[in-house]
Order: sequence, then C-alpha cells, then structure tokens
Amino acid sequence: MLITPKSISPLARFITGDIEQTPYLSGPKLIDLFNSYGFDDKYGSDFPSRWLYVEKKLEDINNTNHLMGVLEELIDDHFYLDKEEDLETAVKYFQPTILIKMGFYGIGIFYGLATLVTGIFPCDSGYNKELIDPSFSQLTHNFAALLMYLFVPINIIIIGIGLKRLTNYNRLSIIAITSGIISILFVYLLFSDLTSEFLGLYQRIIESVFIIWILTCAFTIKNEEIV
Repeated sequence: MLITPKSISPLARFITGDIEQTPYLSGPKLIDLFNSYGFDDKYGSDFPSRWLYVEKKLEDINNTNHLMGVLEELIDDHFYLDKEEDLETAVKYFQPTILIKMGFYGIGIFYGLATLVTGIFPCDSGYNKELIDPSFSQLTHNFAALLMYLFVPINIIIIGIGLKRLTNYNRLSIIAITSGIISILFVYLLFSDLTSEFLGLYQRIIESVFIIWILTCAFTIKNEEIV
C-alpha cells in the first residue's frame, strides 16, 4: 500500500489519537503496535514526540504490506473495546478525503474530457438549436456538453461537502456549494428552453462559474504551499 507524503502527517495523528475520533496511544503502546510489524524499538528517555515517531515509522513502512496491516488493526472493532471513541466515528475521519477525491476526479472527467470533445466536434453552422437533421458532430458536441453541465456542478458540490468537514477550508467549502447551486440553476434554465435567445448567455455564465471555481481552488492551493 502506498500513500502520499502529505497523507503521512494526518494519518500519524489518527494513529496517536491526537484527534477526537481515535483512542489515545501512549509511547509504549505505539512501540508495541509497530514492533508487531518488523521493528524492535524500546521505550526510553530518547523517545521522540509520539506523532514524530509515528510519522517516521509510516515513512519506513510506506508502500509495504505492513502499512496495510497497521491500518487494518486500527479499524478493527477490538481496538475500540472499552474506549470512549467508536469505530464508526473514526472511519468518518477519512470520508472528506474520499469525497474530495471523487469530486475532483469527476471534474477532471466531465469537464476536462467534455471540453476536449466539444472542441473536436463543433456545432453545425448556425448552431442548429432545433436539431433539424443534425450532423454526428453536432450530436456528439451536445452529448458531451450535456454530461459536463449535468455532472460538473454535482462534483463541485461533492467537493464542498468534503471540505465542510475540514475546519481550515470552511470558506472554500461555502464557495464550492454555492458555485454548484448557481450552476445547477442556470443549467436548468438552459435545458428548460433550448430555443431561448439567452441560450448563449446561460452557457457563458455556467462555464464562468466553473472557471472561477477552478481558479479559486488553484489560488487556495498556491497560498497553502507558500505558507
């Protein structure tokens, strides 16, 4: 099993119990845990901080079967016996990451690929709103645009829900959910009357919301890296 370097720090705090969702593990208990997976450490005065010790061990066992073993032990029912914490609450700690990944993969597929397809297959001359004897290019263009307009707003909202559970990204979460709702509103207006004179305006608004959201994410990530 392989995890990214950025995942090691939050996972270490999950293991040590420095978050509310998992039981607190003392230094000796952490040593016992990792000694079960190939280490031979002893607890003493030179023992580093608990989270630093766990981060180092996670780096050592990353991309090995031992990492999976440690995680399986931590989400086993016996680990939570006689503890105030419970397994269901602990597992929910990982859900924001799953939701955020799902959302961004969805945007990559339905925005990235759809944009590519609509560029390759242009509309018929005059746009052909009434779809009178449409060409294959027109039908392909419309289908790709349909997928993009339907699924990108949903994926933006999914990201917003995932971010809502991360206290540092509450503002970005609100922007995501709001952007998703606004784009859904204009998607509804767009498809409720495909012969409307405002069709082009609705499309530009929807696509502008998508671009603003993507740029907001990019600037947020850039600022995080600088900090």
